[in-house]
Amino acid sequence: MHEYGIAEEVARAIIRYSEEHGGAHPRTAWVGLGALSGLDPESLEEAYPIAAKGTAVEDVRLVVRIERAECRCRGCGATLALEGPVDLLLCEQCGSADFECPPHARGTWLTRVELEEGPTNR
Repeated sequence: MHEYGIAEEVARAIIRYSEEHGGAHPRTAWVGLGALSGLDPESLEEAYPIAAKGTAVEDVRLVVRIERAECRCRGCGATLALEGPVDLLLCEQCGSADFECPPHARGTWLTRVELEEGPTNR
């Protein structure tokens, strides 16, 4: 399961974040997924407890959301707003599959971590 490897990376990122903020214990971490990441939010949330087991962040609640991205068709210049997971990206105007998308459309990142002392944005 690809989500398990990503969940391990998320756990390491949360640990680093906690260390960068004086070792305060994180309660909740929000993760952004690009619409073209190929990841399922629910699967990542389910993989996290397994991946984080035995670490300092095993009890952190993970909230995963698909992040909106806008891609531009190289064929006709139309803009397509991606709101959720996409398996096949085709232009509604010209049928082209050749798109220019921002890097975050394929990424995974921490968007926010709530520490015991209060929320902190990354």
